[in-house]
Amino acid sequence: MVRSIRPPQVSKTSADSYGTGRLGTRGLFRAARTSRMRRRPSHRPPVASLPRSASYVLLDPDPLLVRTDPSHIRAVRQWVEAGGRLVISPAFPDATEQAQLEQLSENLTHFGDDVLAVIGLDDVQVELILSSDVPQDRSPDDEDLVLSRVAPSSTTQRHVGIDQLFTFGEALPRIELKDDRALNWETRTLTATGEEIRLAVGMPVGAGEVVVVADSTLLCNACLNQGDNAPWAARLLAGHGANPRDTATATVIVDEFYHGHSVRGNSWWLLTQPSYAMLAVSGLLLLTMLVWRAGRLLGPPLAAESTSRRAISEYISAMGHFFLRSPRSQTFLIEQVRDGVWHRLCLEYGVPPASRDLERLIAAATRSAPARATQIQEVWRRVHALTQGDAPSTNANIQAVLGSLADLVVAPADGQPIDRVP
Repeated sequence: MVRSIRPPQVSKTSADSYGTGRLGTRGLFRAARTSRMRRRPSHRPPVASLPRSASYVLLDPDPLLVRTDPSHIRAVRQWVEAGGRLVISPAFPDATEQAQLEQLSENLTHFGDDVLAVIGLDDVQVELILSSDVPQDRSPDDEDLVLSRVAPSSTTQRHVGIDQLFTFGEALPRIELKDDRALNWETRTLTATGEEIRLAVGMPVGAGEVVVVADSTLLCNACLNQGDNAPWAARLLAGHGANPRDTATATVIVDEFYHGHSVRGNSWWLLTQPSYAMLAVSGLLLLTMLVWRAGRLLGPPLAAESTSRRAISEYISAMGHFFLRSPRSQTFLIEQVRDGVWHRLCLEYGVPPASRDLERLIAAATRSAPARATQIQEVWRRVHALTQGDAPSTNANIQAVLGSLADLVVAPADGQPIDRVP
């Protein structure tokens, strides 16, 4: 996870601000720190709202990215014209990249110009001079380093105390100006034969300045600890102010977007940016709340339910004992049994149960069974006396009355219960 959120394609051996090898420019940050400059790499696309007090460093931008996506370079040009300062060193494509550029120029209609043309420096060209054509002095400590002595024509304060500059490689780039362009300053070096070559120039563009460095190896790790490369680089980056040697208040932003270190290579890297990180954290919190609201709350496990082994008669008996605790339970029980018997007798003799008319029920029973009518009248008298308190509520009286009520629901003819449903 830690490796995945690093800027994409970062390598200690790469030729960028993360590289600690010979061609890397990690030492440039150390030189800036030694000079008390504020410095940071930038992986975002450059925009026109960059701080104008800063120096934006664009070293060896990928030619493929520049020509297929030059819009951000145009934004830098607007920033420079408004007062910004750009330090740029064009890259020289190798044979493979040159073939890809030629193929893209044939297939893409929006294929752009090189980086200097996009900036607006059409009259500035960086050329390579082979070492076999120009005599050069070599460093006694490293045969890959080419020694160049600063020419006396470099007379600005930027070059005070700067005598020797080292570059890396077999070829020596130089800057050629097609027209007579006004320059703020220039760094000229002498070859072994005394010929002057421009290695860096600063030229006004609008209200700002563009610094073109012919060879980016002037700022690589292998050369920064040689000769006067480190102090020259610090003054080059500081730039702003009347005294270029005053570097304490300078801010340096080193571009890594045009090295491919962007979201194109690794979407996880977005989490290292505050705005994208806040958006991701907010989305994660919202998802967590939705899941929490939709889920079930966890708690202690429920006790295991024991299976009841009691018979239904035991439940009835228990409820009966509970019911008999009331002081009016006996009277209430007789009234309920009386109402049930009344309902059954009314259905038997065709009398509406809701009428509660005993004389009507007796008259109906007399027509079919006079003896049973007399029995009904006698039982109802005894129930009335017991419920109204006229007769003692002893267990014997209660059982006798309940037995008499039970006898009334038996048919007089065959002795079978009535089949009608109340």
